[in-house]
Amino acid sequence: MDSLRGYDRYLAYIERLIRDINKHLPKNRKTLAQLLVEKDPWVEANDGNKIYFKKSELENVSKIVPRSFHGKVMLPI
Repeated sequence: MDSLRGYDRYLAYIERLIRDINKHLPKNRKTLAQLLVEKDPWVEANDGNKIYFKKSELENVSKIVPRSFHGKVMLPI
């Protein structure tokens, strides 16, 4: 019984560790089309911070990706 409780604590520790490791990753993604119309394009990270995109880089990507896919390409990849 004690070993099961120890295992549960171990799993909880691993879950916290993974959550801490991934807190800088995006919570959600936006389409290229959405980001292109924003003045300061950004997405929210798991920790609540903002991940900003350079407008010039989005414009470069928009030249490479066909316009018909601007509403389908989700960033960040």
